Amino acid sequence: MAVASSRPRPLRAAALGGLVLLGCGGGLRTMPTGLPTEQGAPSVVDYLPPPARIEFTGPDPGPPCYWLDGYWRWAGRRWQWFPGGWFERPPGCAISRSILAFLPKESGGATLYYFAPTWFRQTGEVEAPCPEPKLCRAAGEES
Repeated sequence: MAVASSRPRPLRAAALGGLVLLGCGGGLRTMPTGLPTEQGAPSVVDYLPPPARIEFTGPDPGPPCYWLDGYWRWAGRRWQWFPGGWFERPPGCAISRSILAFLPKESGGATLYYFAPTWFRQTGEVEAPCPEPKLCRAAGEES
């Protein structure tokens, strides 16, 4: 009679590892990001934003839609969540990530600066500003 071993067999472990890796495969079309040639003026913020929220992407509506992650945006004196979603990419445009930076004060301590995400032309040329992206509708949704 064979006794079941509590140790995983190499073949089972390899198969399980392969399934885990398949589940982590990236097929999500995300909005192109980068650093713009010019960044707007920063805001001085009083405190760090909360942790990012976990969002469900929902069904992929297909091209020309891209997923844009949600993010915290400074709104006056507090952080406000801008939810992620599927958006049509403005032609030739990308979005910068938000930037937080502590910079030292001459008197001691530091000031927290926040640069909001900015839409910009990827060509680097000075052209008309990028329009705000349009929210995509899932297949079967009414306008």
